[in-house]
Amino acid sequence: MSLDQSITQTFGAYDGTTDFGGASGLSTSSLLASGSTTTTLSSAFFPLFEGIGNVNVLVNALGLSSASGPGNVIYAFSTLAAASVKVIYTYSPVPEPSAWVGLALLGAGALVYRKRLGA
Repeated sequence: MSLDQSITQTFGAYDGTTDFGGASGLSTSSLLASGSTTTTLSSAFFPLFEGIGNVNVLVNALGLSSASGPGNVIYAFSTLAAASVKVIYTYSPVPEPSAWVGLALLGAGALVYRKRLGA
C-alpha cells in the first residue's frame, strides 16, 4: 500500500524573521497519509497464536521528505512513520462434550419412543 501527500507553496521575500510563518514561511501539520491493510492468514500460521507468549510481526514503514528551491532557504522536517497490528480471531464454536452426550441421549430417547409406538 502506498500513500502519498504533498503540498506546493510559493513564498514571498524573507521577512527578516526565521519563524516559518508570515509571507516568507509555512508551518503545517495538515499533511497526513494513513490507511490500513487486512491480511487473512492461512491455517499454517495458527500454531503461532496457540498458548502464551509473544508473536513477532514484521512491519515496514517509510517516511520520506524532500524540498527544493532557490538559495538561502531553510527547511525543517519532522517525519513519523508508524504501524499497529490488531489480531481478530474468527472461529466456529465446537460443542462441548456434554452437549454431544445430551444430543445422543435425545436421539436414543426418540428411537425408543418411536419403537414403542410401533413405527
